[in-house]
Amino acid sequence: MVVVKKENNCFCLFCVTLLVMVFTSCTYGQISFSKHTFDRFIYDHAQIDTLATRLLKTQLMDQNPGASNVRCLSLISSESSMKIISHYAILTGRRYEIIDGRFIFPFKRRKRKITDRLEIFSQAIPKVSSVYWPTRINLILFDFPMMEARSVLSQSVQNLRDMAGRLYYDGELREDIAAIAMDELGEGAQVLVVDTRNSFDHVYRFFRQRYGRIRIIPAFSGDVMERDFEIDVTSALGLNRGQVELHIRALENPLVTDREGNSFRYIGHVFIQYTFWMNHDSSRVR
Repeated sequence: MVVVKKENNCFCLFCVTLLVMVFTSCTYGQISFSKHTFDRFIYDHAQIDTLATRLLKTQLMDQNPGASNVRCLSLISSESSMKIISHYAILTGRRYEIIDGRFIFPFKRRKRKITDRLEIFSQAIPKVSSVYWPTRINLILFDFPMMEARSVLSQSVQNLRDMAGRLYYDGELREDIAAIAMDELGEGAQVLVVDTRNSFDHVYRFFRQRYGRIRIIPAFSGDVMERDFEIDVTSALGLNRGQVELHIRALENPLVTDREGNSFRYIGHVFIQYTFWMNHDSSRVR
């Protein structure tokens, strides 16, 4: 008779769990880790450790002086770390990394260092066998200031009015948001962003009356509505497409993320983004 060791049985069970994780994650997709979904990552069979949470927050802020805030929660569970790891692997559809004996699910990095993450590890208890150690779960979510914007507004408000004509929407010009958009789009584009607290429906009616039919793309992020539309107004404004194209995009409750991975959602705002795509032989709009 062949005797199978208990350790091998556990290993086989873990392998089967990982296979289930792969197929399940493909079916349900990945849940992003953010302030809007934070509570969904609290493990059901765990208790919140208030004292450990306070100590963890102090430690994280000391280690990351550039952070404006950190939202964290330290949980303790009597369930095995392997079971909990499998739960989060299925929930997120992500692979973990093992760092200093901790299983880490990374969500964001800043300067190659993991910031937003889940940490899972066995909590050592002196003079107690490791078989009975509980499992520690740390949920960590950072806020970092948005990067400083470089100057990108070569156009004055009046020049933008002249270029956009009847499709210019009055509001606050946001140089910081334009800088982030230009970093994303590259040197071939010049971007100006108008910020308004008027409703998205008001903005839509403005452009619908002056341009024509516009297709709205509806979307939700959690319970936040983030509709948007984009129109190519080059021909409508009589611009020479061989020299310049002008696209206008409106975004509701926009989520802005800079190149460092810092993000901020502007609830109650609509950004109207004017993007000038320049012909290679043409100079920038002035």
